Amino acid sequence: MAGNNMKPLNKANSIGSLLIQATQLHQAGQLEAAKKIYLSILANSPKDPDALHYLGLIEFQRGNFEESIRQIKLAIASKPSIAAFHCNLGNSLKRLGDMQSAEKAYREALNLDQRFALGLVNFGIFLLAENRFSEAIKFLSNAVAIEPRHPLAWFTLGQAQYNEEQIDSAAHSYRQAVALNSNFAEAHICLANILMRFGDCPGSIQHFQEALRSNPHSSLAYQGYLLALNYDFFSIDTVFDAHQKWDARFLNNIEQLPARLPNVEMLAKQRIKVGYLSPDFRQHVMRFFIRPMLKYHDRDRFEVFCYSTAKSEDDESKRLESLSDHWLSCASLDNQALAQRIRDDGIDILIDLAGHTAENRMTTLAYRPAPVQITMLGYMNTSGMKSIDYRISDKLACPANMEAYFSERILHMPDSQWCYVPDEKMPDCSPAPCMINDEFVFGAFHNTAKMNETVIDAWCEILRRVPHGKLLTVAWGKEAHQHLKLQFSNAGIAKSRLVILEPKPYAEYLRYYQLVDLTLDTFPYAGGTVSCESLWMGVPFISYAAPTPAGGGGASILKAAGLGELVTHSVEKYIELATSLAYDKSRLSTFRTDLRQRTASS
Repeated sequence: MAGNNMKPLNKANSIGSLLIQATQLHQAGQLEAAKKIYLSILANSPKDPDALHYLGLIEFQRGNFEESIRQIKLAIASKPSIAAFHCNLGNSLKRLGDMQSAEKAYREALNLDQRFALGLVNFGIFLLAENRFSEAIKFLSNAVAIEPRHPLAWFTLGQAQYNEEQIDSAAHSYRQAVALNSNFAEAHICLANILMRFGDCPGSIQHFQEALRSNPHSSLAYQGYLLALNYDFFSIDTVFDAHQKWDARFLNNIEQLPARLPNVEMLAKQRIKVGYLSPDFRQHVMRFFIRPMLKYHDRDRFEVFCYSTAKSEDDESKRLESLSDHWLSCASLDNQALAQRIRDDGIDILIDLAGHTAENRMTTLAYRPAPVQITMLGYMNTSGMKSIDYRISDKLACPANMEAYFSERILHMPDSQWCYVPDEKMPDCSPAPCMINDEFVFGAFHNTAKMNETVIDAWCEILRRVPHGKLLTVAWGKEAHQHLKLQFSNAGIAKSRLVILEPKPYAEYLRYYQLVDLTLDTFPYAGGTVSCESLWMGVPFISYAAPTPAGGGGASILKAAGLGELVTHSVEKYIELATSLAYDKSRLSTFRTDLRQRTASS
């Protein structure tokens, strides 16, 4: 340690004033200047706990975690009764990966001071990273009780609550965080995502925009904003322009890898390497569409690589791995490193399966790791990216008049873009309830975000025209329930005619279809998985093929299943068709006959 040539200090006055000077420089980000003063203090008072601790913090900020631990341990040896020292030791140990020692340090900090709010927050963050959500909620709840004006405490509490599926509590916590700090971009994003789940897309969009105001460089906020735009009737030009602006704003400065053109002669002699990129190679609804794609590839012509960016993999991941030739778990790789790995593997065709949905790795494709790049399925709109060449769709999911609103060239499948194979153990189909009951039950089990004002108005009008009808739907959280109930109540629909069910484990949820006579699709973002489930469970659905990029998915599914007459092309025709089927049980029964078998063979 330097400092032997420094002049002695007047300890009575100088150490305190020097610490003030050093911490001011430290807080201003002038780390080297602050470090010199801390060292000068230690030259004259080698065991000064504050100087040792602050030196440890500087090393932490510089990523030198081993040295940070060493300095903070010296501070603790000099003065072991300071809770903050133990807390910051825990932070450094956590960053070094020594979780057991980190937890011990956090607990020692809280043993010394049970009302140390920052210690409670840091330990909560630690527990959150360890997926110990209920424990995190306990400590973080204590933190906000002690220090209710701590935005990070509220935000972290919201994260823990969300992971424990306490969605209403999470929404409250995020609202507290943004109320205390209107520039807290991450809290705005999390609140926006919850509001989307509540069916409040205008509120969701507002918070995504607030996040972008706070942090214009947040690609996560912008992609959430893009997703939200699909759920209501915004101008198609506006939505397309927003997608292209994402590419220009976030990807324009990425330097692509050197071009690698496909060797046509070589490809004629060997298998084409196809890579699939997804965060959803796990227990996720995309499994119903990914499994058959992997299983039925012609292995004489194609060599299949799966690049899984899932943060955690499960039994479904293992099953998908068994269907691929090469499986790579890539969550730890950043976008550039992932692109290089794909390039090194010699992938000829790279297919993105996520689009602008959660945890996507679209930026990887901006590096151009493969000579041909495609997107499909996960996101029912354009990527907006110049580096993606094609989108796989079909002529109903993406009709000719929509192609101008895609930055990609559309490759139309001959029948349908959907290739749905459900889990092996599915509940049995059941007869239409209306055949034995006087009432007629409509079902709508879509993501609540798709239930915009126009959709709700249409459903209310159907119920007015079918007075013996009621609607079953599923919503997550009390606020979502209240939002739906208020909309139907304001439209004059009796409370008893709207039945809102709670989400259930998947096999139990599927039994809800046994209570339903006819399913109602959403618009302008048509259903995908829910619509496939409905047919498999023997329940037909009607769809309005709205003139938007995401509007034709239901039409594509119905046509492929031989039920094209259940597709309409206006809201009024949609209402009329639902009404006529509710009064024509014999016609409805013809659609339900052998529907699972017809779906399986389509």
